[in-house]
This record gives sequence, C-alpha cells and structure tokens, in this order.
Amino acid sequence: MVRWPFGGAAAGDRARRRLAARIRGAIDPNVALVSSNCVGSRLSQLSGAPYQSPTVNLWMWPGDFLTLVEGLPDRLSMPVREDAAESQRFGYPVGRLGELALMFQHNTTFAEAAADWSRRARRAMEREIVVVFTDRDGATDDDFARFERLPHRKVALTARPRGASSLAVPGCAGRDCVGDLYTDWHLLEPVLTPEVTGRVFGP
Repeated sequence: MVRWPFGGAAAGDRARRRLAARIRGAIDPNVALVSSNCVGSRLSQLSGAPYQSPTVNLWMWPGDFLTLVEGLPDRLSMPVREDAAESQRFGYPVGRLGELALMFQHNTTFAEAAADWSRRARRAMEREIVVVFTDRDGATDDDFARFERLPHRKVALTARPRGASSLAVPGCAGRDCVGDLYTDWHLLEPVLTPEVTGRVFGP
C-alpha cells in the first residue's frame, strides 16, 4: 500500500487518523471522485475506497477541469496524447485530451500516465460521478458559476464561500492553503463532518 507524507506533525497525524475513522466506509465504492487535483485520491485513500477515477494523481487547470466534467462521458472516451513541450517545461508528463491539459505530476513516464488514465476512465464511465473542486490555480468566480451548474453531486473546498456547493475551510481565509488540503488534515477535518461526507460521498 502506498504511504503518502501527511506533513509529519503530530497534530496533523492525529487529525488524519480522526478523519480516516470518520469517513472510512462513508465513501460509496461505486462512485468515482473526479477531482481537480490530488485531494480526491487522498479522500479515497483515507476512506479505504478503491481508486475509480481517472483524475487520481494529477491536476488540471480550473477551466480545463470544468470542461472535462461538463463533457463526461464523451471526454473520457477520447484518446490521450503527449504534449512533449509542456512535459519538458514542467518536468513531468503532460497529456492532452483534445485541447485540455492533464498534468500527470506523480507519474514518471507518459506511457505509464496514459495507461493509468485509460484504465480508470473505463471504470469511471460505469459509475456515478462526484466532483471535487478547489479554488487554487487561479479559479475565478466565473469558474465557480460553471461549477454550480454541473448536474453531478459535487463539493468545492475553498478559502472563502464561493457558492452553495462550497465548503469554506477555517484557517484558509485570505491565504492560498486550499491546494494543500491533501496533507493539511487538521484544516480539512472540521468541514468534512459526518453529515457532509454522507450527503456528498455516500450511497
């Protein structure tokens, strides 16, 4: 089993364990958490749910991510091609799904990334989608208006209220910490209450 770094601080580790105990089994294994960055895969890992989403271990620009989700499942059936120039610029594999950039930050090679994407895309097409979004990487008010119109179950983890489907995270107001919530469990723990996890991620 992969062990991810959770920040190392004792308080953060205790928060991670409490959150894991709270949501273990709460995420329906039949849903696919389609997330704009790694927070979706960390939530799956904490809950014990299998990885069913093609967006595991990657991130996307907010506009690209919303276009992806708006176009499911057609987008998931498209082939992924390598963007060699962007891969060289970022130092890790970058793929293209049509015009959309897929930032495979945790893959070593594009071939590995493309295989992971294709396998999980097939799984996701057979499951209910739950969309997880954050306000990092330049997400705008227009992006959040698009997010609110998505027909899927969804939640956005944000530094301040950004719509009916957002959860403002205490301690993030006025600073860019939301993107690191997949390690800062002490910040995420207060907002992922049993009621929220059951409503958003449950059966």
